[in-house]
Amino acid sequence: MKIKAEEQRYIKLYGSEIISMEQLEEAIGGLRLKRVGLERQVSRAAETKAQTDVFPLATADVLESYSKRAEMGLQLLEFGKKRAIIEHCLDKVIADQQELRVYGYLPVGEQLNYVKFYSEGRNCGIAKRREVDAV
Repeated sequence: MKIKAEEQRYIKLYGSEIISMEQLEEAIGGLRLKRVGLERQVSRAAETKAQTDVFPLATADVLESYSKRAEMGLQLLEFGKKRAIIEHCLDKVIADQQELRVYGYLPVGEQLNYVKFYSEGRNCGIAKRREVDAV
């Protein structure tokens, strides 16, 4: 929008004979190159977004191992923490007399390699000020 407004300003300047035709062509040519570059960036970003929105489906083995690990971890949690996890994963829940539909996303697959149920090294003590190796 700013580029179009700037083009209109140059055209008005030319119309009121403040700038010459050559100056107008230079200014508008630069603006058009800038606009084309920005349009290309937008189209590339849209293509990249469309490619990253596709999630691979997990296999039955991966789902089975995930459900076993999740069951072990969830047994140790309080109700409030379980509820927070469910609220984070769910997008929409639709219920009627006959059925319950649950929509959401569970990070299953390669992401599981980086998820741990228990924190390591937490509560190891407070680091003192200006101390390089606190432990």
